[in-house]
Amino acid sequence: MLFSLLISALPVTVAETAVPAPIPILLTDEEFDRRYAAAKKDAKKLWSLVLWCEDTDREKSARKALRALIRLEPNHAEARKRLGHIRYDKRWFTTEKKLAEYKAQQAAERARELGLVEFQGEWVSPKDLPYLKKGLVKDPDGVWVDPEDLRRAEEGWLRQDLVWVAPEDAPKMEQGLWKCGDVWMSLDEAERYHSRVDRCWEIPGIGFVLRTTCSREVAGKAMAQMERAYRDMERIYGRRPIRPVPVFLADTKDQLGTVCAEATRQRQPVDGRRLIESMKVVFAESWLHPEDKSWIGAGAAWWDPKEEHGDAYGVHQARMALGLSYADAMDPSPNAVASVEGRAVNARFTDAFYREKKIPAWFSWGAACYASRYYIDIVGTGGNPHWTREWSVENLKLAGGLPNLATVFQLPLGTQNRDSDRLVLAAGLLVAFILDGGCEPLSKIHGELKAAFQAGEDPGKIFNALRMEILRHETELRAFAQL
Repeated sequence: MLFSLLISALPVTVAETAVPAPIPILLTDEEFDRRYAAAKKDAKKLWSLVLWCEDTDREKSARKALRALIRLEPNHAEARKRLGHIRYDKRWFTTEKKLAEYKAQQAAERARELGLVEFQGEWVSPKDLPYLKKGLVKDPDGVWVDPEDLRRAEEGWLRQDLVWVAPEDAPKMEQGLWKCGDVWMSLDEAERYHSRVDRCWEIPGIGFVLRTTCSREVAGKAMAQMERAYRDMERIYGRRPIRPVPVFLADTKDQLGTVCAEATRQRQPVDGRRLIESMKVVFAESWLHPEDKSWIGAGAAWWDPKEEHGDAYGVHQARMALGLSYADAMDPSPNAVASVEGRAVNARFTDAFYREKKIPAWFSWGAACYASRYYIDIVGTGGNPHWTREWSVENLKLAGGLPNLATVFQLPLGTQNRDSDRLVLAAGLLVAFILDGGCEPLSKIHGELKAAFQAGEDPGKIFNALRMEILRHETELRAFAQL
């Protein structure tokens, strides 16, 4: 045993462990080489050689003959198939990868011809791009929604305004109850609950969300008008905002005043740049959410049916508030808004907010005024669809007539300017002339403006051209308005 261990411990010599390297054996196929040399310039002979190779189990040699064959006869289908090539679009591709690359290239060319753009590996319509960048998806009805909202809807949750209701609470909705916080209330109780600004109704419409302290009856009337105004604004701007726009409608004038004071965190008159009011409507650019202090900013008005002619004027005020919200959504001030999120609003914010705008005030306020005072109404047989324009022009005459157009283009609105209503009425008339005046040069420039909005381009130069063209056609403008 000890001897064996000693033997195993002895060093092993190289000579005992070295394994000689194998000598490579070079295999030659003289018969194939002879046949290949005789056939390589003749397609028929090469095909016969391929068949001979297959019969004699010469797979590698067969592929060499096949490659030589397709060099002479590129569309030899049987040779191509044996090499694993793929026929597509009247072409042969040597691999699936090359075919996929070709298909991708062709798809890109066709997509560009159709005006599509690439987004995250997919070709999409430029109109869809802003929604996709926001992370939105389309629901089964083709409406852009938040993915979380779509998930809940697919799981059977129900919506009561903007409040999601679990499937097990559906019977409460069927009983006509309203979820207010964590409590289910009757309509009368819910209307009292939502009569406070910090607990106002939040009712989704088509393209907007109405925040209101009004009754559901008044809210319903307002929303019907806002939906029509929304279509007017789409006609003006050429596309819709990415997300639903917020609009605020108070129950009374005093309540709107309270909102404005809370929005500016003051209980005193505001400076001329803030809360510009015209025709009983303001844009509350300093309005923050009462809970998380996130920026809302919205066109705001009131609709008080108890006032004399309250329902009649409420129609126009609701429409204009929607128009101002739409204008801001089309021309937001993201840098200014980012600076104020969750903080107190001050004069520096409002200055920065308006300085960031690219759309001139005469157009944004004029467009809102068009949707409020110059829109083409839906009337019955024998009615006058242009009564709003005629009524507004009469009001403009009573206010002193059409101001100098240079002043209208400057639109110096403010709380101290008693001429604000007249200026906004005039700006609305300019937009009405662009849309309905039948002036071909203006229609052409307006088309360019809408295309710029659709493409997300800076419209500054187009607005300059639009302004110059209106000045050239002032005579036609006055004839259109019968001024």
